[in-house]
Amino acid sequence: MKALSILPRRRPLTALGLLCLALAVTGCGPGFKTVQVAGKILVNGEPLTGADATVLFRPDASKGNTVNLDFSGKADEDGNYTLYYGNGNPGVAPGWYKVAVVATEPLVYRTGPDKKAKARMPGMPIRKTLIDKRYTTPTTSGIEIEVVENAAPGTYDLKLTRPADK
Repeated sequence: MKALSILPRRRPLTALGLLCLALAVTGCGPGFKTVQVAGKILVNGEPLTGADATVLFRPDASKGNTVNLDFSGKADEDGNYTLYYGNGNPGVAPGWYKVAVVATEPLVYRTGPDKKAKARMPGMPIRKTLIDKRYTTPTTSGIEIEVVENAAPGTYDLKLTRPADK
């Protein structure tokens, strides 16, 4: 009798084990295909250097991209960026995207009543933008890019302008 009562309990465990094995064999990817997206940020034709910059690709549903995930990456000191999703997974799902870029000078702080900038001093941070403010949101940037497999070099380079002098 005990053998019969144990046997039904082992079947669910066996089924669970087989399910785990099947998942391990097939992989647990993102559920969508990705391609590497990397480019360079250019401002008035010159590479953006020495800045804190982040690039965001937001899927454009109006052009058929229904992925429910943004892709982003930080630029290096020479303005080169690579896009990621989730917890640092490289790649972007193919399709159309609206793009946003935020690029500021490195962090500087204010001190004293004259509010002169001094690096690494306590006080309120100053973050001067290095690009036109319209680029900071996907809806106002005017940048639309189609991510494709085997893109030509320079396809994902972002050509921006400096802020207008006031």
